[in-house]
Amino acid sequence: MQETFLLPLIIALPLLGFVLLGLFGKRIGEPAAGWLASLLVLGSFLLGLVLLLQGGGPPPPPPPPPCQASLSASTSTTSRA
Repeated sequence: MQETFLLPLIIALPLLGFVLLGLFGKRIGEPAAGWLASLLVLGSFLLGLVLLLQGGGPPPPPPPPPCQASLSASTSTTSRA
């Protein structure tokens, strides 16, 4: 459940930085804009690292049941006319 919340944030944090710096970058100023961009990318990296250490995602689905072939199809005989 937590993976479904964290996964979009990995993409959203750098995009948020792009939008904020694109709109308000000159108003924020040079050192603060660089810090903001770096912190958002670092946050995205740390969220990705958390997901990786948790196993990377939901568990795989269970394997399918074994195939049970019918014996009647393999032992059928053909008659000659």
